[in-house]
Amino acid sequence: MRFSNPNYRCAWHFLDALAQAGLRHACICPGYLNSPLLLMTAEHPGIANHVFHDERAAAFAGVGLARAADEPVAVMVTAGTAAAEVHAAVVEAWQSRIPVLFLTADRPHELRDVGERQSIDQVQLFGRAVKWYHEAALPSAAPDLAAYVRALALRAWGEVIEPPRGPVHVNFPFREPLPPIAAPAGGAGVAQEHAHVTRYFPGRVAPGDAAIATTAELVAGRRAMIVAGELRNRRDAAAVLSLAGAGGFPVFADPLSYLRAGRHDAGSLFYLSEPGVGAVDARTVITRALGLSPEEEPEIVIRFGAPPVSKALNAWLASRRAMPQIVVDDGRWRDPAALATAVVRGEPAAVASALAHALRAPAPRAWTERWRRHLARRKEEIARALAAEVTFPSEPGAVLALAEAAPEGSRIVVGASMPIRDVDGFFPFVGREIAILSNRGASGIDGLLATAVGTALADPARPAYVLAGDLSVLHDLGSLRAAVLHRVAVTFVVLNNDGGGIFHFVPQVSYPHFESHVATPHGTKFAPVAQALGIPAHVVERREELVRRIADPPAGPQLLEIVTDRHENARLHERLWKALGC
Repeated sequence: MRFSNPNYRCAWHFLDALAQAGLRHACICPGYLNSPLLLMTAEHPGIANHVFHDERAAAFAGVGLARAADEPVAVMVTAGTAAAEVHAAVVEAWQSRIPVLFLTADRPHELRDVGERQSIDQVQLFGRAVKWYHEAALPSAAPDLAAYVRALALRAWGEVIEPPRGPVHVNFPFREPLPPIAAPAGGAGVAQEHAHVTRYFPGRVAPGDAAIATTAELVAGRRAMIVAGELRNRRDAAAVLSLAGAGGFPVFADPLSYLRAGRHDAGSLFYLSEPGVGAVDARTVITRALGLSPEEEPEIVIRFGAPPVSKALNAWLASRRAMPQIVVDDGRWRDPAALATAVVRGEPAAVASALAHALRAPAPRAWTERWRRHLARRKEEIARALAAEVTFPSEPGAVLALAEAAPEGSRIVVGASMPIRDVDGFFPFVGREIAILSNRGASGIDGLLATAVGTALADPARPAYVLAGDLSVLHDLGSLRAAVLHRVAVTFVVLNNDGGGIFHFVPQVSYPHFESHVATPHGTKFAPVAQALGIPAHVVERREELVRRIADPPAGPQLLEIVTDRHENARLHERLWKALGC
């Protein structure tokens, strides 16, 4: 079958070359037009197959798997609207720099734009949301097909993995016969062809000596602050923390920085329990957080990774345009407010390590000692305020329960709307290795549950959790069934406030038609839906039960529904911010 039909010969060599390069996982969807890719993936011993019933779920699962495993993943779908279904996940992979190979089947050229069913224009289907696009040649019996296809696979692998990493789209036109049968002019004489193996060695984006020397000179002896946004892995986080230690710099730890949980020293780390939505008074948030007078606020900022979740921090940065702000990035341009006075091209770990080595003088010792003492007190104050004010069931209460109970090595996938803002403001530093992940590239709510399923597939031995708002769950209900089919250990923590709770913090809340057209109540109870799809589900009303079920998750999926009130949630946040001195 591999070589007697050109379609299967092409698919086998492409997939085999990817496997030789390092591909280990593929998220696939059924179809007729993509059957050569599907069946050859199933036959390849080096590629784990994860089958999904719908394309959007497969694509977002690929995003979650690639992010969690920190390696490329293939997503394979058939032609037509099936290919269009993955567009949202392509955008997230592009914005978040996640290495996903999107492989779409297509009609041959003579059946395009002539009214053939299941045929749409798939050429450059995802536009500028991919790093690279290639229209594969039609498979044939040509003797050099294997060499071409294997080279194409290696090129796609290189494009997806080189910094800045991101998605690649390869479109495969297949001509009948598509079943795994011999073609009349098939693989005669090529059945024993030698599979040429080419090795690929990825590069790294290292900063130039001049950039490091200039940056080190700029921060030497000054009151510098580090902003750690979303980072790719713990290696980047450790290097950033080492730079902070060498320079005596405080570090704002975004929830996606890998610094909010772990066995590292958290003495230099802080976050802002400030309003995450709505109006923000940013003038004194940093001096208040660090216990400094206005005259002693940071003189310079170095940002690693993506822009942070914190609206308060972003507003403070925007209010300090005269202050030098250095952005470290391995590619493209992530400076939405045009604040950067310098951009250093390089991977965060490489830049942070080089800066720590080149730094001639740390920040003033007395300044460092002052904010360190204040941070220790401030963390105790925040803990007391949260313990006194947070009720249950509530959305901040669910965040605190996750922080308390999530086991060592677990991963928490957080919804990109209100849940990530609550995690940013209320998830404390914990001394366990917990990864917090979120689709914050495009910040959409679609595909959240599928992303969590893919995250769990990256390492089934590690428990996975998803903190999801109700609208995100409504948007992706089919992925609950995918969790059952893949038997993954995912705990879905669903915050059901019957609509869009985040909108209670924006001005539209006072306008007519807010409830029906903005908050959009839906009346859905998710526990019965999950049970109908084969997932054990519980409506959790007591904090002790939530902690217990999080701390001791089952071997498969479970859903924990927490029913809250949107109006009371807004009032609780106001009380919390007041208690925290915001």
